[in-house]
Amino acid sequence: MAKVGDKDIEDRVFEKTRELLLKYGVKGWNMDDLSEECGMSKRTLYKIIGNKEDLLYKSNLDSINKNINKNKKFFNSGKSYDELLDNFADVIANMFDETIIKNGSALRKEYPRIGEMINNRIIRFEELYTDFFRKGKELGYFVDSFDPEFIFGFLSGIIEINILRNKTKAEFEESLLFAIKILIRGIRK
Repeated sequence: MAKVGDKDIEDRVFEKTRELLLKYGVKGWNMDDLSEECGMSKRTLYKIIGNKEDLLYKSNLDSINKNINKNKKFFNSGKSYDELLDNFADVIANMFDETIIKNGSALRKEYPRIGEMINNRIIRFEELYTDFFRKGKELGYFVDSFDPEFIFGFLSGIIEINILRNKTKAEFEESLLFAIKILIRGIRK
């Protein structure tokens, strides 16, 4: 029987949610559909995750937190700054799963609370990336006019436009990798 707080059950619910999002988008499914996919009653589902907005909130928060931790691990991997900079674009492009690429804009529009949470978590990425770029500036890797805060804003814009323009993960990754590599090439000494 499914129980509140059971991590395996929550993970299964999150996975089924991602499948529904990919197949039907943000509005094309409801909690009845999800309970059927999960093989549990809607009542049990509500006890475990709350309503649809709560589910989408928790699912996105979980995904974002995992990406923050992946980024921290990457930056603290002990690799040389050259290696980190050479692999930076790949790390960024691999953070985004197809669910975000296909539904990120709709989630923000339909659920302002989720959009606000995403914006608040982006601040953590900004701290990580600007610290990374500040370190590179101190080490002499970037042109003199380089501004780490400006670069983060520019990087955020590149990511946002690629989420809006690309419909598949493959298209997104290809376009984003190209753009970030051009950006890095333009600021690197």
